Amino acid sequence: MSILERIADALDHLDEGTADMVRTALEEGEDPLAIIEKGIVVGIRRCGDKLAAYEYGVPELLVAGELAKDCVRVVRPHLDPGASPTKATVVIATVQGDIHELGKNLVSLLLELNGYAVVDLGVDVGPMTIIDKAEAADADVIGLSSLMVTTMPAQEEVIAYLRDLGVRERYRVVVGGAPTSQEWADSIGADGWAEDAQATVALLDSLCGEGERR
Repeated sequence: MSILERIADALDHLDEGTADMVRTALEEGEDPLAIIEKGIVVGIRRCGDKLAAYEYGVPELLVAGELAKDCVRVVRPHLDPGASPTKATVVIATVQGDIHELGKNLVSLLLELNGYAVVDLGVDVGPMTIIDKAEAADADVIGLSSLMVTTMPAQEEVIAYLRDLGVRERYRVVVGGAPTSQEWADSIGADGWAEDAQATVALLDSLCGEGERR
C-alpha cells in the first residue's frame, strides 16, 4: 500500500495520526497536490459514503472533517500557488434562521480540496449579507444551505434579492440541505441542487466548466 493509500485509509478510519502521515509523505517527496487528491480527498469521500450507508453518524463525520482540515493545513505551505488554478470562487452560507452547519462545512471542505476558493460565511446569514460578501469576493457561485423546512424560503429570498438588484446573472446559485430537492431548486429559479457534498463538487464542475462566467 502506498503512502497516499495509507493516508486515505487512515482518514477513513478516523486515525488521529493522519496528519503525521501527511508530514511523512511530504518528507518522502510526494507531490502535495497528489497528497490532497489521492489521499485526503479519497479518505473524506469514503467517510461521506459511510455516512450515506449509516455506517458513520454525525459525530464521526465531524471528526473526519477536523482531521481533513489538519491535513490540509500541513500540505498548504508546500503548494505551488500556480500549480493548481482556482476553478471558481464560491460564497457559501447557511441561510437566515438556520444554525445547522455540518453539511455546509463538509461541502466547503470538499470544494476547497477540489480546487475551489471558498468563502464560508457561517450560519444564520441574511440575504443582503450573502449578496454583499459575494460581490466583495467577486464570487462565481453562491451556495445556500438550509436544514429546516421553515428556513427554505430564505433560499428563494436570496435569489429574489439578486433579481431585484439586477445582478442575478452574475452568479450561479446552488441550493442544498436535507429538506430541499431538485424540484424545489427549479421552483425558486436556482441554477442547481445537490444532495450531498460530493454531488455539490460534481454540480459545480458541471456549472462552472473551465471557470468562465456566464
